[in-house]
Amino acid sequence: MNKTFISVAFAVVLTGCASMGGGSGGGVEILGIDDQLEDEIKVSSFSFSRPFMGVVSIETGDPFFRAYIDKTGGKEKTLQLYVLTNNSDWMYWDEARFQMDGVLVKIPMARVGSNVDCSQYGCWHSEDVVGTVMSEHVQFIAEQQQPVTVRLTSSRVSSNTDFQIPPEEAKAFLEAVGKATQ
Repeated sequence: MNKTFISVAFAVVLTGCASMGGGSGGGVEILGIDDQLEDEIKVSSFSFSRPFMGVVSIETGDPFFRAYIDKTGGKEKTLQLYVLTNNSDWMYWDEARFQMDGVLVKIPMARVGSNVDCSQYGCWHSEDVVGTVMSEHVQFIAEQQQPVTVRLTSSRVSSNTDFQIPPEEAKAFLEAVGKATQ
């Protein structure tokens, strides 16, 4: 076999495996728990299931959960849903929606990061948004048999994008939050 082919195949397999995160129930990080210089603990499912090579495809979103916990009292300060998106134009996402027991849940979202990257093939507009979620929302997602579809909407643009949150990610996140609050 050609050595170049083997090298390229090995590199593709390595980068693919390295970027997959812990999609089967792992990859939730707990940071600051033993750090004397931190006054809070951060729990994040950012690495739970990452897109191939960490690149969010155009017209899609990559969601993850984050929690901040007060170290002195062991109580949750906030639970958040982050979504990283790429689109062909600015979308100004300001709301996430999903169905919870037949009721439409609306989560206000705020843009915390943006970037544009243009090449000869067009432009990609990256927007990172975050919203505060209730523990009941994450618990509901964790209890489902199938991934929960969430829709990002914008009051400024007539488009939307749907993405899914796997129950396994919500379960692993809640378990990590439980460990961090004990």
